Amino acid sequence: MSADQGQVASGTEGEAEVWKLVSSFREAVADQVDVKEQQLTDRLRSISFQPTNPDAAPIWLAISQWSVVVQIGKGTRFELGVEERDRHLLDDLLPAAAAGRVEETTRRLWLAFRVSLSDGTVRVGRVMGHGYGGKRATRRYAPWLPSSAPSG
Repeated sequence: MSADQGQVASGTEGEAEVWKLVSSFREAVADQVDVKEQQLTDRLRSISFQPTNPDAAPIWLAISQWSVVVQIGKGTRFELGVEERDRHLLDDLLPAAAAGRVEETTRRLWLAFRVSLSDGTVRVGRVMGHGYGGKRATRRYAPWLPSSAPSG
């Protein structure tokens, strides 16, 4: 097997593990969201979770054999690989969104975000560009279901 074939097999295995994680999360929140899956290209699929609670943050994922793009709420965004450490982060991000532990602050041309993970750590970031900003505001998203959001 060539080095390229080894990388493809590894990437495909990582993608399969990501889909296992996402499927498990989907089962856990099935009564709290509307889920849509879409084949975007022959190598890229997406899945979206739209909470029934209008004050909660939706999640959109784009998954390929090499990467996972995670968007939570209006602009909270993570670009992950499919390696084990990135899968662990994804496994923390999904229930954090469902539990309402996402906060976004908008300014004129940017959006800053904070995601509080179950272990007490906080992931922060900033996205700049047209369409993210607006009037100054901070939004803390509500849990998908306040009494039974996954605590992951």
